[in-house]
Amino acid sequence: MLIMPGNTKEGFVAVKSLIDARRDWAGFDHVITIEDAGYEDGLRVRPGKTTQTVIQFDDTDLTEGRGKAATKDEVRFLLVKGREHTASKLLVHCHQGQSRSAAVALGIISDRLGKGFERDAVSALLAIRPTAVCNSLVLAHADSLLGRDGELVKAWKAHLESDDKAAGVMLLRALWEKQGD
Repeated sequence: MLIMPGNTKEGFVAVKSLIDARRDWAGFDHVITIEDAGYEDGLRVRPGKTTQTVIQFDDTDLTEGRGKAATKDEVRFLLVKGREHTASKLLVHCHQGQSRSAAVALGIISDRLGKGFERDAVSALLAIRPTAVCNSLVLAHADSLLGRDGELVKAWKAHLESDDKAAGVMLLRALWEKQGD
């Protein structure tokens, strides 16, 4: 079963940018906020029906060099938050709503669908966030933590092979990060 907006039986996951999350957060039960390390002007929800998890790591695919990369423990923490909110309207956002949040959302969706449905998870993510360009380190951590033996990463790479725009963005990211060496 694909997890799509409006599918309240399984809850649903939305992926948004910081700007959109600031506008729309009140319509969700839980918000996962992923910010750059040291960022001080992020979204903070007002206490009430909506709860929030805030974590900080940079949008880097490298474990050394530029910025603070996501650790496996941080990704595990976010996947657990996804499990805690399976019947909820869950909003996952980062600054642009395309890389870190998309990778976390893909992990959460894949976890909900179960092993063997990695391509369906990618399709579900793209249905809710067509501009997704998953952070490869976050995605690799999620794949490992979920015991997917590379299948989630492989499903994402298959999408990149069929989407020139997403593949181009990923190439530009890799070149930019290589400049930091």
